[in-house]
Amino acid sequence: MTTDFPYDAGNAGDLIKHEWLLRSLDWILRRGTYLDAFAGVPNRRLVPKVADRLLGAPAELRLRGVQKETMAQGLYLGSTELARSHRCEPEVLVFEEEPDKKAELERAGFSVLELAGGSGYNALQAENLASMPPIQLLLLDPYNAIEKSERHKPAPEQFWRDLGEFPGAVLLFVLNKDPGGEYGSLYRRRMGRLSWVRPIFRAIVPPILESGIRGEDDKFVEMSYLPEPDAAWVDVERR
Repeated sequence: MTTDFPYDAGNAGDLIKHEWLLRSLDWILRRGTYLDAFAGVPNRRLVPKVADRLLGAPAELRLRGVQKETMAQGLYLGSTELARSHRCEPEVLVFEEEPDKKAELERAGFSVLELAGGSGYNALQAENLASMPPIQLLLLDPYNAIEKSERHKPAPEQFWRDLGEFPGAVLLFVLNKDPGGEYGSLYRRRMGRLSWVRPIFRAIVPPILESGIRGEDDKFVEMSYLPEPDAAWVDVERR
């Protein structure tokens, strides 16, 4: 674990994202294929305050049980390891454009995809999807708000069109310092248009102040779940 991060693993955003991921894997996959297009690193050092929060969480939190064994080793599992260790045994595909993170994934035994276009935003392009098995669940976690990020390029127009046409389920996670500002408003408009094409379930969680856990005191967590467009229950809900 050589990569430095300005936030603690297991902060509020991580907990929400990873709990939704585990639940989505429960619902969607039956030995299917999962793609993490902004994979990051497999695991991170666990800080005591996060460990205390997890241990004190309700028993219904799936993440607490899954993380319990690695917590004893002082580690917090990232999305790639959570998917790889899931009971439905999905095929896990990963992409990461940052060389140091890519190296950590490879050391952990992941085979990192090569994507035309060189960005996780290009994962849904037909050329890239044609080289993979059918994806049942896709996680998009570009770290900051998709429309403006210090660490990743803004999402191109084609990304939003591809997202509307993608046949699998999608988890979309962003952090936004100002949901009502220029870029937050643009993101909301994009999601509004997307909701005309496919159903979206969204949750927005405000910053948690003075928790002592880095990375959760100045950003809103925006988590969206896009079910498979042809799921039978979606048709019932839309009638």
